[in-house]
Amino acid sequence: MAQSDIHPGSPAKVTDKIKKIIDEDIKDATIKNDLNKIQIAVNGVKIGEVAPDASLIKQDGKSYKLSENKGKPYMLFFYASWNPYISEAAVPVLKEVVNFYKSKMNFVFVNVDDTKDQFVKTSNSLLKGIPGTNVYGDGGLNSDIAKKYGVYGFKLPCFVIIDKDGKIASRSFVNLGEPELVTILDKLTGLSAPKVNPNVQLQPGLGADPSAQQVNPQPANPQPAPTK
Repeated sequence: MAQSDIHPGSPAKVTDKIKKIIDEDIKDATIKNDLNKIQIAVNGVKIGEVAPDASLIKQDGKSYKLSENKGKPYMLFFYASWNPYISEAAVPVLKEVVNFYKSKMNFVFVNVDDTKDQFVKTSNSLLKGIPGTNVYGDGGLNSDIAKKYGVYGFKLPCFVIIDKDGKIASRSFVNLGEPELVTILDKLTGLSAPKVNPNVQLQPGLGADPSAQQVNPQPANPQPAPTK
């Protein structure tokens, strides 16, 4: 499990092997349950499985189901106001991603703050003007959805992609600039996002500065090659 956490892109067969050991070799029910929770925390939900539905609440108090998105791919974005990597300086990167893909997929912003009042305050300030559905996991990190998707404070903010059939299409990501994530988004939407310069410093947790999205940028004042 530790190796999976260090290398989050580990092959699915590694995850399957761990699950098989837990299911077949661990006899104590309490230990088995705890290990399953740890596996979800480390590896997240399994790609290809039906995305777990959960009890969510909108700002107006009405209930919301993830299954309402079936028929169209969507991104789950988990965040909380107390997380140091979600700020007004980083949110514009999220806005760029949403604006680029919004015609082909939905975005569901899941807040895991401690209270609904804090959720309303946070979503109104940080996500103002970003198209998507704002919902709250009642209970924050102890909520139904946080447990089902292995959402913990040390992995926030994080992103999970669901396909149009309601199945998990990606592992949990913590950086919107990761090429693997962009490849999945392009595949599900049929769009082609601008390439990110790999030499540009990514903002913690939320990807690269959108103004730096270019391929092999040339220096501003190239110097002539020295003559022999």
